[in-house]
This record gives sequence, C-alpha cells and structure tokens, in this order.
Amino acid sequence: MHVPAWRRSELPKILNLAGTLPAVHPTNGELIEHGKIYIAPPDRHLQIDSGDKIQLWHGPKENNFRPSINVLFRSAAVAYGPRVTGVILTGILEDGVTGLWWIKRMSGIAVVQDPEDVKFDQMPRTALWHVPVDYIVKAADAGSLLADLARGGTPIKGADKGWPK
Repeated sequence: MHVPAWRRSELPKILNLAGTLPAVHPTNGELIEHGKIYIAPPDRHLQIDSGDKIQLWHGPKENNFRPSINVLFRSAAVAYGPRVTGVILTGILEDGVTGLWWIKRMSGIAVVQDPEDVKFDQMPRTALWHVPVDYIVKAADAGSLLADLARGGTPIKGADKGWPK
C-alpha cells in the first residue's frame, strides 16, 4: 500500500485489528521474527538481506513508488529462494510484477488474486500475463491458501492452479 512520504501509515494498526499476527513498521537492521507482519514505512523501501535482517532505505523509486513491493520481492527471492511465496492482490499499474517474476525465477511460489474478484484488476492481470503463476485465488480464500502452503499441506479448494484457464 502506497502512502505519501509526508503522511503517517495506519496499515499496521488496521492489520492488528483484523488478525492475530502482529503487524509493525520495522526498524532498519531488525531481525526477522517468525509470525510477524512487516510493513514498509512511507517513503522507504523494505528489503531482506541474507542474514535475516530488514533493511530500510530511501533508494530510487520503482514504477514511481517508494516503497515498491518489487524491492521486497526481489530481495526475498534472493535471500530465501524456494521458501518464498509472493502474493499480488488488487491494484493499479504494475508494481509487484517484476518482483513476482524474481520469486518464480528463484523457484518460489506465485499467488495472484482472481481478476474477477478485485476492485482494480490491472496488477493481477499484468502479473498473470508475465509470470507463470502457481495459484489464482479469491481474496476470501487467500488466508487459508497461505496457511496451507506455510504448513506444506495441500492447497485449499477454491485456489485454481495456473493461468490462463
């Protein structure tokens, strides 16, 4: 979610009200903890280094955004390879597509929200056009799919395999 540099992000607060996993804006150099949601603060890219540390930086914008999900996805793909799952949800423009491609290139899993289940379909459709996606899922089923994938189980009913149909 892109928040202007001059504005405070309320996303961690919103996610903390919606679920059981704690969501935070991390600090630069913070070690990644299992079971925690990290949200890039406004005007900072969030990336992961090979030592399981979060790096926040004010690098060049990507697709006109900072933070850009491409930065996070690329760094996670390089750091964790096949253990990464990238998810593209509703949105406009193409942010996330290049990063999702990197996740697939490093043998990770690509999940895209069903374009028929979104308010803005440009990001999911662009991802489906350019990336060999593993799962297409409705928003209501995304949490269950991700939980099943994290446990190494069989994906839920409601997640379609591959695209196009």
